[in-house]
Order: sequence, then C-alpha cells, then structure tokens
Amino acid sequence: MNPDRSVSQPPAAFIILGATVLAFLLQSMNPMESIRLLALWPVGTPDQIRFSDAGTLDTGFGLWQLVTYGLLHGGIGHLFFNMFALYMFGLPIEQAWGTRRFVIYYVVCVVGAGVVQLITAAFAGAVYPTIGASGGVFGLLLAFGMMYPNQRILLLIPPVPIRAKYFVIGYGLLTLFFGVTGTMTGIAHFAHCTQNGLVRFDGVRFDVFDRQRDPAFLSNDVRVVTEAPDGSIWAGTYGGGALHRVDGRFVALTHADGLADDIVYDIFIASDDAVWFATAAGVSRLANGHLQSWSTEDGLTANRVYRIAEDDDGAIWLATLTGGLSRFNGQSFTNYTQSDGLDSDQIHLLFSDHSGMIAGSYQGGLFHVSGSDGIEAVARGGLPADLSMQSALRDRDGKLWIGSYGRGLWRWSIGGPAEAFELGAGNPTHIFDLLEDREGNLWAASMNGLHRLGGGLFTAWGAPEGLADTTFVVAEHNGDIWTGSEGRGLLRLTPEGQVTRITTADGLSSNSVSALLIDSTDRIWAGTFGGGVNLIENGHIQHFRASDGLTSDHIFAIFEHHNGDIWIAAEGGLNRLVEGRIESLADRPGLPRGLVRHIMQDDAGHLWFSTSNGLCRWDGQRFTTWGEAEGLAGPVSTSWQDERGSIWIGMRNDGLARLAGEDLFRFGSDHGLPQESVLAILADDNGNLWLSGSAGLVKVDRQQLDAVADGRAGRFEARVYNEADGLRSAQFLGGFQPAAARARDGRLWFPTNQGLAVIDPAQSEQQSPIGLEVVIEQVRVNSSPTDPDQLMTLPPTARSLEIDYSAPRMSAPERVRFRYRLRGLDAQWQDAGDRRTAYFTGLPPGPMEFDLPACTWPSARPTAASRKPRAQAHARIASGADQS
Repeated sequence: MNPDRSVSQPPAAFIILGATVLAFLLQSMNPMESIRLLALWPVGTPDQIRFSDAGTLDTGFGLWQLVTYGLLHGGIGHLFFNMFALYMFGLPIEQAWGTRRFVIYYVVCVVGAGVVQLITAAFAGAVYPTIGASGGVFGLLLAFGMMYPNQRILLLIPPVPIRAKYFVIGYGLLTLFFGVTGTMTGIAHFAHCTQNGLVRFDGVRFDVFDRQRDPAFLSNDVRVVTEAPDGSIWAGTYGGGALHRVDGRFVALTHADGLADDIVYDIFIASDDAVWFATAAGVSRLANGHLQSWSTEDGLTANRVYRIAEDDDGAIWLATLTGGLSRFNGQSFTNYTQSDGLDSDQIHLLFSDHSGMIAGSYQGGLFHVSGSDGIEAVARGGLPADLSMQSALRDRDGKLWIGSYGRGLWRWSIGGPAEAFELGAGNPTHIFDLLEDREGNLWAASMNGLHRLGGGLFTAWGAPEGLADTTFVVAEHNGDIWTGSEGRGLLRLTPEGQVTRITTADGLSSNSVSALLIDSTDRIWAGTFGGGVNLIENGHIQHFRASDGLTSDHIFAIFEHHNGDIWIAAEGGLNRLVEGRIESLADRPGLPRGLVRHIMQDDAGHLWFSTSNGLCRWDGQRFTTWGEAEGLAGPVSTSWQDERGSIWIGMRNDGLARLAGEDLFRFGSDHGLPQESVLAILADDNGNLWLSGSAGLVKVDRQQLDAVADGRAGRFEARVYNEADGLRSAQFLGGFQPAAARARDGRLWFPTNQGLAVIDPAQSEQQSPIGLEVVIEQVRVNSSPTDPDQLMTLPPTARSLEIDYSAPRMSAPERVRFRYRLRGLDAQWQDAGDRRTAYFTGLPPGPMEFDLPACTWPSARPTAASRKPRAQAHARIASGADQS
C-alpha cells in the first residue's frame, strides 16, 4: 500500500472537525482573547484597536494566525456550514487521497486563503480580523466538484437531485454569505445519496438502474439481489415489489400480481428452480409461472419473513422478525420459537451448508436447526456470546465468515477460534450481506458501502490473524514461521495456525525486531532496533549491546558463517562474534562507508555485504567493492547466488543486476522490470525469481533475464502482483535481514506493512486465469438507446453510433484491455486500451459487424506480442446512414 494513500484512524477530517468545534466553544467563553490571539490580523496592525463594545484590544499579526484563524467562526451558522461541508466532502476526499495528502491540501487552502486576505487588506488599507475555515472548505468543494462533477446529491429541502458541480457552487456561495455576514437565515438540509436503485459493477464502472431510468422500478430501495440458474437477475425492493431482469429489461412483480407484499426482504432460488420471496406480509413462491402466497392464516409463525433457506430434505426454512422460525415441507408449517429453545424470536440469519442449517438471532444466539432434531445451541468457541448475526458465507477454502449487526466481520471455525476482521477505513460494524465471486474475492455490504477482500493466490497473516501488521523479517524453522515486528516483538506461527509471542515481558530487549537468524544449532538470534541482539536458547535470553562491544544497538542483519562465526550488521558498522567475543570491523580498509543491510555467503565461502554504497565481497583477507564506478549506483538491498555462481543483486531504487564472473548487467524499466525497487530475492522450483519491492511483488522467468543480460533478447516479460491480486498490501518491507523466506513446503513468505504475505509458486503456475466474458451493454444511435441483441439497422439520419462494452473482472480489472473494428469498414484494429465505449460517425451504407476482443495483460508493461484475445463479442449492424 502506498503510505500516501492510507487513512488515519480516526480520519483526519474528523480530527479537524473536532478541533474546530472545541475552538469555537473556547471562543464562546472568551471571544475577545480568542480573536486577539488566533484571528488573522493584517500585517502592520496597530498595537491597539478600539472596539466599541469591548474597549481597547491589544493586537498584532503572527505567523501562526495563518492556520489558527481557520479554527474560529462568526456564529453557529458559519460553523455549521463549514463543518458540515468538511464532513460531507472532506471525508470522501481523504478516503480517495489518503490522510497525508488531504491534510496538506486542506492546510495549504487555509493558509493560501489567509495570504490572499492579507494582500486584500493591505491594498484596501483596512484593519479587521479574519476568521473561519471557509478557505479550506472552498478548496474541498473545488476538489470534490472536479473529482466527482456528475455525482448526484439529493436535497431534502427541496427534494430534487442536483449534480455535484452545481451544488458545490451554491453551497460555497451560502458558506461565503454566512462567513461574511455572520447571520443565519436558514439551513439547507440534504442527504448525499448515490446508492439509490440497483447498481451493476464490472470491476471498473458502476451502472445505476432506478426509477429515473426505468419505469419498472417502483422503488429505488433495493434490499436483495439474486441470480437465477438461467442467468437472469431477481431484485427485491422495499415498497416496489420484486424485479426480474431478463433479456436486458426489467419486469416488476408486485402485490397486484399476487405477491404477498411489496416489501421484499429476501429472494431465494430453490433446488427445483422455484423462486421464493420473503415479504412483510408472508412468503410467496413462483413456480412454473404460478404465484402462490402463505401467511399466518396458513400456519406461518409470523408474516414478516426476513430470510429463506433450504435444507437437505428440500424443506424451506423461513426466519421471521417477530415470530421465530418456520419450516415448510410443501404442505404444512412447523414453527420454532423461544419456547422451543431459541433465545429470541427475532431471527436475522439463516445459513445452510455441509454442516447443516444454522440460525442466528438478533440477541446473538446461534443454533443448529433440523426437521428431525429441532433446535440445538451451537458451540461458539471464540465467537462473542452477544454477537448479533446478520449474514454468513463459507468460502471456497472452507473458511466460515460471519457478518454481524454492530460488531463487524468475523472469521470463524464452528465451535473453535474466531477473529474479528477489519475492513479498512472506518471499519464498518454493520455487515448486511456477504458474497464470494468466481475469482475468489469476498465482498461485504455494509453501512459504509461495499468492501472487497481479495482472494486468489495470496494468504495474509497480520494483526487480524494474531500476528502483527508491520513485519520486518521472516524465517522458517522446523515448519514454524518466525517473524519480527515493529512493536509487537518476536512471533511464531505454527502450521496449525497457532501464534505465540516473545516480548520484553519475557526478557526481550526491545519489541521492535529488525533482524533474525536461526543458527545451525537451533538457537534464535533476534536483532532489534534500539535494543541490540538477543540470543534465545532453551528459554533463556542473553543480550549483546553496544556496552558489550557492538558498534550500535540498532541491528539490520545477523548471519552465520559456515565456520560458526556470527556476523552482525549494526548502525555503526560490521561486527563479528567469535567464541563469545565481539570484534568490530568498522574500520577495516576497503569496506565501503554506509550501512550494511544484508549478508550472503557464496559457494566459495566468501561473504557478500549489501551496503548503502554498493556491494562488497569479503574473501577472508580483503574487501572488493562494486559501487558507482562499476555500475551499482545507490543502496543495495540484497544479493542471492544461483546454482551457476551468478550473483543477483537487488537495489533499493535502481532495479536488479546480475554479476556473472566479472560482467555486471543492470536490468531496468527499459528491459521490462515493472518497478525499480528490489528488496528481496527468492527463487522457486519453476525457474522464476520473485522480487519484492515497495509497490508489489514481481515474478520473472530467470531464463528470460539471462537472455536479456547475454544480449539474446531486448526485453523480458514480468508479472507484478499488487492489492488487485489479493495482497492485503503491495508495500513490501526490506532493508532488514531476512526480508523473505522460502519454507520447506516451497511456499514463499514476505513481510509487508500489513503483515506477512504468502504465496505457493506451484499454485501460481497451475492456476488458470479466470476467463473473460465480453458483453455489449448498450448501443446508442444519435444518443438514443437501441437493443444490442438484435440486428441494428441504422436510419439514414444516423449521425453517431456509440457502443458501450465491458469484460467484468473483479480482480485486477485495470489489466483488461480491448480492441475493436467494424468488419466491412475497418481493415485495422482500433486499440481501445481500457476504454469501454466505441465511437463511430459518418458510417457508409452496407452490412458491418462489430468485433470486440478482450484480454488481460500478463504484465504491467504489455508488448504487442502478448496481445492474445481470451474473449470476444460481436454485434451485427446494417447501416443506411448515407442513403437519403
């Protein structure tokens, strides 16, 4: 993750808002003192100013006032409008930009407006104080209007939608008015509504279907969406019945058609393809074109049916909001309430899988239910007793996810461990629905919007799983994974998923572990940042510090030579531990100045030191250095030797290099390297190198690298993995040793700022890419929509033809590329890149066919040779545009 895009907790917008309200309260208690010290006074203001109602006031300009004036306001109206704008527009801008960029922008706007005010006052010769955050607010309004110009905002008074670009202008004028006059004649109340209706998402673009666009929508409040086996879509609304989308159009099904009620909470497709509707007045079933409904008059326990599920016997279970559970066998209902063992009659969850049917209540109760055994409480294990259940999903890996009402998202083994799983900024607590897509991504619907947890090749181990987020180093020993963290000490992860910690409470010298070594006798060496080195043996911890002879207590690398010597790279230079005695090599001639961050031993027993000024080799007698003069500019992060004796060199800012004998070759972006940062190098059994960096993980075939270095090729193909591929963070960490580890089972482990990232290279080779399905979504002739599924005959008056298309993909959608042509008109393909609309004007008469292939690029820098279509769509067009 880019640190500039991270959002603080709580968001900075809330912190600024709270600080401003607090300053206003203090201003209310002592207004004159606040104005004197914190308001913005013009340069050259007299030492004393006479106020008619406050006597003489000591004044003067101060640089701090360029910031503090934004904390004061001229009245409750002025404060309300500025702070409401900060909340409404500042929060989404911060979430889009990240806290650092947002704060810098806001402060620059406040200070910039203050400078303009000082210039204005100087020309006018006026002496008056300036207060209010309007400068910062105007900056936010401008940014929001430019970022989301066409986003609709729904006013409550009057109840009309307005585009953001027009709204921010009006809002800015109102804010300016209240800031200048200090009066408040009224307040415009509005809601920021962008989720009304049904939304279709292809990984890049949202398309909204609502009452304004389709008359079949009788309500924009959509509560449930279900896909039928035939690919059609069912949607349930609050007050508008159900909607069925078939062949590109919606058809409404309402109470007038026999639906039990127009408030629809859930839609379920049974194994016999019957469609069941949970409504506020009973349950309805659509089967073979016939609609039938049941209510309490037919034996249903309560009419407000909230969830529907089917058990292994084909019986339908109905969860209600006021009457417990009902089981319907097709003929009669069997009801279960508190008298049968439920802790509440308000049931929010029904979930069925291989473990059986599970019901969850609003009170937090969790029960196995069956037609034969009735109600049995489920052993909760680590799941909180009062967790209010809302949704559940078992993913393709067998993990059970629980969405709660008020306590967020949980991952749980039934009757066993449970851990809360944070969903990023704001960490929403109300999780209404869960879905796993065909690419393995988990989607969670919350009050804060839609959240995606990437699935696929990578497994994450961080704070939610009991480890730590910021991890510096990782190593494997006897099947266990050891990792050093920032602030949480040394952690061990067993193959069973159990986590244990060693911290200062156990005798560790510091909880920031920055170097790690498990030596040939199974002793653990943990270097720390500020606490020296810890030797852990048989439960006892021995410390080595600067007071014992180390050049510094800040440790970057620890390495064991084959002769048993322990080499320690610290801030002050190199150290060697021989038979318990520390020897400093910091002043040895030939060793380059700067930090040593990685130590590697080659097949000849020579040691290679990665330093901030190049790469250095120690042959036991002298140092040999490859630096700027030899072609290694800048800091070296790591080195690795292959089976042929070539040394591969990773550099912090200058890419990858290969040293074969005396020949040094540097790989850069011109050769196909997707990022310039190489922090760690690992090799797999398939001939690939894995290179972690500050913006992702790169996989590249070593044979292709050799071909480029030997002059047999000009470029190589590399695959870069980031958050879109399931990584929790693409910001890998390096500069400490070991910055990566290959376990005995072949899996590769890398530390990141969001925990450890794990990938099985064998799985990455075997996993076939998700196939693309190209669809033509809409065709417009002269800006008017036409049916894309039929032969389009363009009229003679046709001036323009626009075709919207897509290839839905939830993982790495930015890698999807398109090209198109009109066969019968174009001989050449038109490269559209990631654009999803084709434009044509002035078409000649005659038949044509629109060809649309799509593919996913295998690397961040595609080449022409890699353009292999994986999916294609067609549209037939007969043009008479020039026949008049």
